[in-house]
Amino acid sequence: SLYADETLVSTVSDLGEVAGMSTLDYTFSYAHPELGVTEFRVEVTGSVNEDPRTYEDTLSLSFRVPEQVKHIAVDASHGSPDTVKLNRLAEIAAQNGISVKKFETELPENSDLLLITAPLEPFDEEFVEKVRTFAENGGTVILCGQSDMGDLNLHPSGELNRLLEAMGATVRLSDDTASSISTDVFNPDSGLTKSLTQEQTYTQRAGCTVNPGNGTWLVKSRSVDANGQDTGNGAVLLAVEELPGGGKVYVSGGLFLSDDAMKEPDNIWKSVSGNQGIVEALLKIERA
Repeated sequence: SLYADETLVSTVSDLGEVAGMSTLDYTFSYAHPELGVTEFRVEVTGSVNEDPRTYEDTLSLSFRVPEQVKHIAVDASHGSPDTVKLNRLAEIAAQNGISVKKFETELPENSDLLLITAPLEPFDEEFVEKVRTFAENGGTVILCGQSDMGDLNLHPSGELNRLLEAMGATVRLSDDTASSISTDVFNPDSGLTKSLTQEQTYTQRAGCTVNPGNGTWLVKSRSVDANGQDTGNGAVLLAVEELPGGGKVYVSGGLFLSDDAMKEPDNIWKSVSGNQGIVEALLKIERA
């Protein structure tokens, strides 16, 4: 029998006989209706050589709704033209009660997520320290790179890598080009991408590749063999890494949450893009 906080929720009358030194598996199907901590108890009665026996074990589980992101801060202090390409992000956020605020000096209070796009101006030490402190205090940072082959005066990958080093991350943006890519290679073992399907294409326009270091790859470009099967050797386009202070950093080779990458499907039967699916999972938005 299965009990939830000492309330009987399921029982089976006869599981049959179990041979000596062997086991028997049985699965209960149960959907818990409430949030909070619940203690489950399993009780099994039977006999050994006609001697009545009772066995039981307990397990405590905490049921909760993932805390949705409430405030997104966008760096607008380093001349990045990408900050004007976030209208779709702001629209999706507003529909779900999430604020998106651009800042040039002080990081808005109560920010859950800090978005930094490829800069046109170098980061000063004060800004680097702000980002390090935000991550150290458990904040989530998103860094979006771009192709690093055009501007010889400032390398966006190098500037963003300074932030990664300050945060204690090992993931890095590469000094290369990975542009005009469409892919459906998602990490099936990551909570952010495991529910995505091959119909949900992920796109990267003017971007670069990512070296995940000790982090986890989330999206790769396709690399197929002679039979058209993906080899798993594609370039990493998006990665995540847990940070020493409890924060988290997502690193993308391009602006994966840009307007053109998250266009609304042209009919209700189509799935949203892989880019939008990842953004919704990152913001903990649950679709009905």
